[in-house]
Amino acid sequence: MKKLSSVVCLLLVVIILPVVAFAQMQEEWNQTETLQQATDVVEVTDDGCKMRIVTVLDEGTEYEPIERIVTRDGTAFDSYFYSDSPIEWIRISNQSRKGNVQQGWIVANTDAINGINMSVFDATSNEEYNRYEKTINIHDSLPPYTIRITDTGEDTADMDSDNILLVEVFSENGELLQSFTYYSNESPEYDGAAALVMAKDLNFDGYNDLMLLSAAGARNVFHVFSLWDSQTNQFRPVEVDCNWNREAEKFDPDIKQLELCNVELIPEKKYLYSSVQDGYRFRRDTYWGWESQYGITERFIWDVYDAGDGVIGESLYQFGSQVVRLWDEQYPEDWYLGQDDISAERQKAVKAVIFGGDSLPWLQVTNVDWVNLRKQDSKASPSLAKLDAGQEVELLVDACGPENGWVRVLYHCDATGSKEEFDGIFREAMTGYIWHSFLEPVQ
Repeated sequence: MKKLSSVVCLLLVVIILPVVAFAQMQEEWNQTETLQQATDVVEVTDDGCKMRIVTVLDEGTEYEPIERIVTRDGTAFDSYFYSDSPIEWIRISNQSRKGNVQQGWIVANTDAINGINMSVFDATSNEEYNRYEKTINIHDSLPPYTIRITDTGEDTADMDSDNILLVEVFSENGELLQSFTYYSNESPEYDGAAALVMAKDLNFDGYNDLMLLSAAGARNVFHVFSLWDSQTNQFRPVEVDCNWNREAEKFDPDIKQLELCNVELIPEKKYLYSSVQDGYRFRRDTYWGWESQYGITERFIWDVYDAGDGVIGESLYQFGSQVVRLWDEQYPEDWYLGQDDISAERQKAVKAVIFGGDSLPWLQVTNVDWVNLRKQDSKASPSLAKLDAGQEVELLVDACGPENGWVRVLYHCDATGSKEEFDGIFREAMTGYIWHSFLEPVQ
């Protein structure tokens, strides 16, 4: 009986100890760990020779380790990174913000990595990678840099730019120099053919900056941007700004990414020109200037908007040490939009203000005691103001309207002492039409 008991005990030891050891091992692997830095998560092809990035996990992301291996010769694990010592890989499982459970491989000993072998993603691979890469030149005195954009798989609360994309900057030998994120409605996962990166000297300092695609439509293409800092030899964070609210005549309190639409550079003024259009009833042209090498600010905003009931509104604001409303007028839609020459004339008038500056020609009222400043190029149009003989105005566009006899002018109300100030907005001017025979150049 004692012998039988001994055998039973031995059997229990043989059975229970492995079970306990296995349970302890399972408990060890089921323990959640936390990333100490942003990390690429990769998948390996079935033949073990190719890798692809599937997502990037932020610092602080929790995951469960499943398997650990050390660099394997002759496989993608061996060829992806440059390293002087063996690299430890961990196969992990984690839950995305969308609630999906995903698996992949990460590097445990990142301090062993010297660089990335970009050639592991060669042209013969037909896999679609969740990334976009482009090599750019910043300056003749600097080596080229490779910019890689990866979809982190995380979302924002903003439906207009709901993807969080990671930007990584690599040296010629694959060393990661810096990384940062931005919000975009585009993704290399779905829009791989889109040019997500462009290099342009936006602040006119001789160094190219990063333009990063944030949204692309049939007419409007938006970019956010990151300026190159020539002192630190790194890109600065993506620029942010507050949106100008025309109706409230003030800036919204929310700080958002500064997006440029269909951007054009105007070197002679050191301006950036951004134009958003949505049909005929909405347009916003913004002219950005530079207060310093890295300090961007609005200079002018021209809005065309639907005022309702067949009326189109148009406003022009100037920004500097104070905000000046140069005009905000509303016109019958059939007049404003029904004639091609009116549209061209309005744009010409805006450019006269922006590029003419202090050099616009001055005219004065003549041949009458007073004259009406008309809203439109017609004597039947409402009068905006009565200007006495000798009153000076600035010429915006001549030869307008019927018989090319009207002159579009800018009238500065403060010249007669009626300048207003309200909530920091100076409403000091208005624009309208005067028949040409009632004007003459100021001598």
